[in-house]
Amino acid sequence: MEVDINELKKNLDTKQWLNDDIIDVFSSILKENEIMTCKYFQIAVEPAKSKKSIAILGGNCTKHWRVAYYDGSNILVYDSIPGYSGTIQPDSNSCSVYATAIASYILLKKDPSGVTFSIDVSLLRCHFLNILQTKKLSLFPLKNA
Repeated sequence: MEVDINELKKNLDTKQWLNDDIIDVFSSILKENEIMTCKYFQIAVEPAKSKKSIAILGGNCTKHWRVAYYDGSNILVYDSIPGYSGTIQPDSNSCSVYATAIASYILLKKDPSGVTFSIDVSLLRCHFLNILQTKKLSLFPLKNA
């Protein structure tokens, strides 16, 4: 999927809620890197074709993004809102950035359950833009790292 990087950069720079198109681009990068099955779905989840899979769930219909990860025996749900373990997003517009940070951590063979990502949303958005531009997955900055 081709998108205008300048348009993505503008969206990331203005701290807007990230829409489905941006998450589509991120999902395509994960697929290109052949890490594992990765899709996001607004209504239904297709069965995975591998023993492990990850889904970025949400979108325009829910105005919130979260991650579901099937590790071969359990479905684990990671969310950046209060009530879930891990990082709590500091505002109402950054759930997509935190969902992509969590997905990146999982896909790079790390356990995100005890991780606290940076609360500097601008820093995370810059990192996310770098992933979109280079099409190379890397770990997002952690709090106090």
